[in-house]
Amino acid sequence: MRRRNIFPDPECAGMMHPYINDGTRSDFVKNEGMMWMRATVTAVGTQQNYAQYSLTADRVPVEGTYHVRLLAHAEGGDGMARCYVRQPNSTYLPCYAVNIPDGQTIVVERAIKVPAGCGELIVRICPAAVVGATAMMSRISIETADTYALASGGGLPGFFTAQTAPY
Repeated sequence: MRRRNIFPDPECAGMMHPYINDGTRSDFVKNEGMMWMRATVTAVGTQQNYAQYSLTADRVPVEGTYHVRLLAHAEGGDGMARCYVRQPNSTYLPCYAVNIPDGQTIVVERAIKVPAGCGELIVRICPAAVVGATAMMSRISIETADTYALASGGGLPGFFTAQTAPY
């Protein structure tokens, strides 16, 4: 089976427009030779600040189990990497919420389930609730769990692994 990343802009080259909420600015930065999508807090409100990529319409993967992998970094406080799917009844189901320690770059890996009739898949990065705090993500990969398992020589990871990246 051939591996295929279904995420359309894995290197955060600006091919997809990120969505943000009030109090958050998003831009693309190059750091250590890689492009990152960065979210910066400009105002703290009642909800968590975020920037996200949203896969909708024909970009939503079909029902099944998928492996999500990305690099995440936070500055100015602990950040969070999150993933959601929109169920057929239009409610959002959280797939994971991974803490990103302040000043660290981590690898986020998690198996997620996409339900039948899924209307949207969201990959989100959340900076700390401090004006000026940032969180970034890059190298986003979403692939079917079975091709990931074959390529990695093992089964599906049941939980995310977070580790300091080697660079």
